[in-house]
Amino acid sequence: MLLADVVAASAAVTATRSRTAKTAALAGLLAAAAPHEVAASTAFLAG
Repeated sequence: MLLADVVAASAAVTATRSRTAKTAALAGLLAAAAPHEVAASTAFLAG
C-alpha cells in the first residue's frame, strides 16, 4: 500500500458526512492493507 492510498482514504472521510461512506472508505483501505501495514495506517489516520 502506498501513502497516497492512506491520504486518499483520509480525504474521502473528510469529504463526506455519511457515516456509511466513512466506514466504507476506511474498511476498503484496511482490507487492502497487508497485515503489517494496518497498525501504521491506523496510527496515521488517528493523527
